[in-house]
Amino acid sequence: MVPLLAKQAVELKVRRKFSVIVGNYEFYYALGLYAARYPRLALNGDMSPGELKAAVMEELDPQVFLPADNSDKYLCFLLHRYRVEEDTHDSVMKGLFEWARTGENPFPPDAD
Repeated sequence: MVPLLAKQAVELKVRRKFSVIVGNYEFYYALGLYAARYPRLALNGDMSPGELKAAVMEELDPQVFLPADNSDKYLCFLLHRYRVEEDTHDSVMKGLFEWARTGENPFPPDAD
């Protein structure tokens, strides 16, 4: 359930162009979307949040995505604004990254 909520939150934020990314789960899903759209940057879900943020910051140029008038630009805006507060990593983050990158849900449906 938690991965689905993170996925839906990011997709809604990008589509509606509002809010900010509020945690590592959303950050990893947003990075997976970025990796799918811009595969030239070597990102993967095994990297720590700090490593991913540093890699994306080298790539993002605020002059290119502002004003954030479409969903691709807004995705870049969200990634640029995100501040990694906790540099921890777990399997859900990796799964969210891959879900966004490939479009395939790696999480089994809830048993209840």
